[in-house]
Amino acid sequence: AVHYDAAGDDRENLNDEYLTIRNSGTTTADLTSWQVRDSDGFVYILPTFSLSSGETLDLHTGNGTPAAGEIFMGSLVPVLNNDGDTVTLSDREGNAVSSFSWG
Repeated sequence: AVHYDAAGDDRENLNDEYLTIRNSGTTTADLTSWQVRDSDGFVYILPTFSLSSGETLDLHTGNGTPAAGEIFMGSLVPVLNNDGDTVTLSDREGNAVSSFSWG
C-alpha cells in the first residue's frame, strides 16, 4: 500500500508519506538490500531488516527513530508524486516483487 498524499503540505509532513510492505508469505523474509524505486528514478535501499510472516513495515519518507514496524528513508523532500507515480519493490537481485501505481 502507498500513502502518497500526506496531510497538509507534503514538504512539512514527510512522515505522513509512506509505503506499507506486508509479508504475505509463510516464512520470515530477509529484506536486507531490497530496493524501493519510483517512476522518476528515486531509489531507496532497505537496511538490514527481516519481516516475519504476516507482519507489515511502514517505510516513511522523512526522518525518525526506527521502531517496531516502521523505518525512515531520511529524505528531506517528498518522494511520492501526488498526481501519479509507480513504486516498485525489488529483491536484492533486482527482481520486481511488488508494484503499485496511482494517478
